[in-house]
Parts: sequence; C-alpha cells; structure tokens
Amino acid sequence: MQRDAAAAHPSGEERNRHALRSSRHLHGEVLVVRAKAPTTPTGPGPHPWPGTGTDLRYWSLCIDLYPQPKPVVVNHLAGEKVDFGCRYDSEVALDRTGYYTFVVGTEAERPTIDHVPGATFLPFSLAYPGQSYMLNLRNMLPAPGFNEAVQDVPEDANPSSAARVMGPYYPREAFCPLAVLVKSGPGACPGGK
Repeated sequence: MQRDAAAAHPSGEERNRHALRSSRHLHGEVLVVRAKAPTTPTGPGPHPWPGTGTDLRYWSLCIDLYPQPKPVVVNHLAGEKVDFGCRYDSEVALDRTGYYTFVVGTEAERPTIDHVPGATFLPFSLAYPGQSYMLNLRNMLPAPGFNEAVQDVPEDANPSSAARVMGPYYPREAFCPLAVLVKSGPGACPGGK
C-alpha cells in the first residue's frame, strides 16, 4: 500500500464528525489500523444519552472510494452476499486492553485475515481494484468530558494535531506484508504496536 495523502481532518456537523485518510492498495500488503476504542453503549438499545461510563454514542470505521464524494466500498459476493466496507463499534474485535486492529485487504485475503487473532477485516473494492481509498472514522455524540473525539480535533488537516488531541484513540496505520502480519501479529508491522 502507498499513502496518497496524509491529511486527517474532521468534516460534518458538530454532533457527528469524521476523520479522513487516503491510501492505495498494493498487492501483497495490507493496511493495519490500530487505536484504543472509545466506549459506547452495549446491549439492546435504545439507551439514555449520555450514558454512564461511555465515551461516544456510536463510532465506526469505513473505507470509501476516493476522491470524494465517492461511495463506501460495496462488494457483491457469492451467494448474493454483500460486504459493505463499514464496521461499527459493536462489530469490532477488541483486545483485553480495549484496542482494535483493523486489517484492510482484498476479499481474497479475507480468509487469511480472519485467522489473525483480534483482527477486524475491512475490504478493498472488487469492482475498482486500482482505486484510491479514504478511511473514514466516524464519532457520534461524544459524552461530556470525553475530549479525545474527532470533534475535538482542529480543522487544520494536520495529522499531528489529530494525534495530539485524540491520544490513544487516534488510529495509527502500518503498511505490512500479509505474511508478516499472519506470522507475527500487528506488533511486527511498522508502527503497529
């Protein structure tokens, strides 16, 4: 993979913001994205908001075709199944310390990625394999006192500003050969710890 642009910036309205990054798929490598997951309400909803012990009402990570305004990746699979390139908070695997690991790869790589402990798969497009992509981190309704949300990031398009404000909740990316990831885990990928 190759990073096309390193700008991370919020967009949208006050209650619902997105941090965006772009990348391009290169064969044989996957994109590993790690960060601490904000806490969100669990169990069947609806829940009163803000809730005790929660950081956000909702969060998700999506992969969109780039440049904007292209749609989210939608892959039509065998058996009339569809893989939408979004995973929301309760669908995401967390490790014992509350961190997530997304692995962005091709649908052909998915069976291998699915065997990486604690990994949550996001797909590149089947229809547009040479396309550039945009990762879209959505934060909805931060709780009072949770100051690490995308809503708190200055709109300066500077990834270091976002990293400083979001701290452990800022997604760190590592471009990694799939074989290295499978053999040694995300910590073996540059920046993947």
